[in-house]
Amino acid sequence: MKKITLILFLLAFSLFSFSQNISDFFAFLPDAYLSQLSSNQRLELLNKVKNKKDSTVVNNYGGISRLLALDDDNNYIKVQTSGQGFFEAKRWTLNDSTTFFITSFWVCSPACDGGISFFKDNYTPMMISKKQFPSVDVTDFFDRDSLAAKGIPEEEFKNKFDIFFVRFEFQPESDDIIVINDNRSYMNKDDYEKWKSCLKGDRLPILWKDGRFEKGEAYFGEEVKSESL
Repeated sequence: MKKITLILFLLAFSLFSFSQNISDFFAFLPDAYLSQLSSNQRLELLNKVKNKKDSTVVNNYGGISRLLALDDDNNYIKVQTSGQGFFEAKRWTLNDSTTFFITSFWVCSPACDGGISFFKDNYTPMMISKKQFPSVDVTDFFDRDSLAAKGIPEEEFKNKFDIFFVRFEFQPESDDIIVINDNRSYMNKDDYEKWKSCLKGDRLPILWKDGRFEKGEAYFGEEVKSESL
């Protein structure tokens, strides 16, 4: 046990001597930020995948977690933490070569919702301003021209979406982020189809430009579907 502890300490020490890749970040992210999988379980998962073995481990809740994607070249990882839960992480680099990481989660209990967190290279959470990462609201998906043509006040239409569920999806080979509005999964199907013509889409790209994120234009994509183990 002491030998294993020493090895983990030496590995952790080495991470702060060199620039971290996504495997390092995922392995040693403090357990408080990924409660389903301890650091030891994450190391086991990475070792299994890199040795071309089974890509699953039993998580802290007795379920199965699976590594779905690992791209050390693009510093991207995606893990299915539970039957309907996901964790993603990716590294971004600023113009001055400073790096930081963003994590994304998607959980269902039973309603599904997601969020993101920002971390410095040393796992310290980062405070991000709206200038660096814009806030996202359900109105970002509205087609205001269509609302105006139909004489529907924006605030009235906003009340149709009393709950706003979003999922943040990273791109392995791009630094852009896609925000997915998952309200169609919870609204009455007829109601959603009725109001769909007043929406620009159910996906909103957050574009990485010159060291900061900017909102793009919403568009429609495929319906969000849960991946099962």
